[in-house]
Amino acid sequence: LPIPMPPQKSPGVISTAPMTVGEKFEAWFRSRFLSPGAYGNAVFNGMWKELNDNDDFKEDTAGNFFADSMTRAARSFTQSATNAFYEKALFASIFRQDPRYHRSNKKTPTAKLIYAATRVFITQGDRCGCHQVNYSFLLGGAAGALTANLWERRERTGPFHTASRYYNHIGMTALFNVVREFVGGQ
Repeated sequence: LPIPMPPQKSPGVISTAPMTVGEKFEAWFRSRFLSPGAYGNAVFNGMWKELNDNDDFKEDTAGNFFADSMTRAARSFTQSATNAFYEKALFASIFRQDPRYHRSNKKTPTAKLIYAATRVFITQGDRCGCHQVNYSFLLGGAAGALTANLWERRERTGPFHTASRYYNHIGMTALFNVVREFVGGQ
């Protein structure tokens, strides 16, 4: 007797087994607190932002630069961990969405680019592997941008700065999705 073919998943998406709620929280914790990349990224962001700051009212010394950039690094780390908590653990569990990036099986570079860039708006569901609006990422990023007002300096809070943090987060995630699509593994 011939062996029946397995059912097909959504076209264009390489599927993986769904994550439990506990696995989502564990993956968030490991990626944010047990990964050297999370700390290195925060230090780089802190130094870059301090280097590009045009604050004319302070004395520019090596000590001041280091102290101010590490303060910014702490904020960057906290922002990243908070966004990831909302997006990859809390809201992904509530909306039953897979927080991982799933590479496509598309062949052309244009199709891969479009697929990767749209993953900030579209994701897989936990149980069906079907395409859904990426509520966990979109609402998680908004919650993270709002929460950042608790630790940001007063001149970096308010509607403009909150919206700027949110849209920058979406743009940078889309950019890194493109890198993952062309460079990274599953």
